[in-house]
Amino acid sequence: MKIAVVHDELMRKDGADQVTLCFHKIFPTAPIYTLAYRKTLTYPEFDECTIITSFFNKLAINEKILKLGFFRFGLIAMKSLNLKSFDVVLISSTYCAKYVVVNKTALVINFCHSPFRLAWYPDSYKEYNSGKGIKKKILNYIISILRKIDFATAQRTDYFIANASEMANKINVVYKPKDQIVGINLPVKCINFQVSEAAGSYFLVVCRLEYYKRVDIVIEAFNELNPPLIVVGKGSQESSLKLIVKGNVTFKGSISLQELSALLLMGAKFSTHQLLQNALTVNTFQTIKPY
Repeated sequence: MKIAVVHDELMRKDGADQVTLCFHKIFPTAPIYTLAYRKTLTYPEFDECTIITSFFNKLAINEKILKLGFFRFGLIAMKSLNLKSFDVVLISSTYCAKYVVVNKTALVINFCHSPFRLAWYPDSYKEYNSGKGIKKKILNYIISILRKIDFATAQRTDYFIANASEMANKINVVYKPKDQIVGINLPVKCINFQVSEAAGSYFLVVCRLEYYKRVDIVIEAFNELNPPLIVVGKGSQESSLKLIVKGNVTFKGSISLQELSALLLMGAKFSTHQLLQNALTVNTFQTIKPY
């Protein structure tokens, strides 16, 4: 039985990439097909994997170019990856991994981290929300095409896997799968972390700094409440987020696992329950929109 793993792209460090690494540990001989791969931008563990990229890899030298060029070449590039020789195709996807060409008889399993956000939740992107007039009309036209392509391609999936019940609900609404969605919570490498017996001195946010993560709301709340906050992560919103911080917020950027473990170990000295109770009175928290 031939097994292939497919992932959107390996151009950053995030949770979806970690899931793909878990797939590799389970099926170490299975090749990983992806849109683009840059070893310096993602986890070093991928060095030991057999990675096959699309032709788009020659253009996508960084994440910014990847995003700018995706709608010109990305869909075509992913469709150029032919996996017809594989019996099982295990997909880790948010947007484009599902577009690879598979055999009609192959078993296709999609660990869907989220339906394609731009197609189904465009208002989670700042560029869409700020668009007006003809620009907004063009964006809506592109999105309508993306939805048709994305929905049609998703129907080739035999089984969807979701990491939480909320995501399973989203997949049901968007892709309308014929079979029940399997829920598998994401693994945690407990060996990398310890439980601190002493209270720390700050709060911590660890995520990619993208608009849909809404780290801006967190920062605005901490600007009002004033406890110290450390932000770990990189992303397209980093510069704009730094413009709104006060002296109690510190950015650490991209750090090693050892550094992150140390930050988590020291923890927070404030009561989370008390902080959240106070946060309810802050206007910025009243603007949260669920996606």
